[in-house]
Amino acid sequence: MGEQHVWTREEDIVAFYLSRFGDLGLVGTPEMVAARLGINVEALRMRIQNFNSLDGRKGLKHPAAKSKAVFEEFRGVGEGELRAVVLGDLASGRRG
Repeated sequence: MGEQHVWTREEDIVAFYLSRFGDLGLVGTPEMVAARLGINVEALRMRIQNFNSLDGRKGLKHPAAKSKAVFEEFRGVGEGELRAVVLGDLASGRRG
């Protein structure tokens, strides 16, 4: 069994964006986003489901503390502003 992925803040922000707004205007399908981040697409889908749960929608329970912090920080941010953050992180390759 492989090593468990340690999620970065930037990856969590991407997963939150996908949860809230889908992939509109981002970089493509979840598979493409996961490949760009260098993570497993199923792990990304599960993280999206954690954000769905935090947002009061059907999703997985028990989100990580880091995900809760990202949710609280960005829950009131509009799609355009959040997309700019996500695209900046993806373009710069920031991880951490």
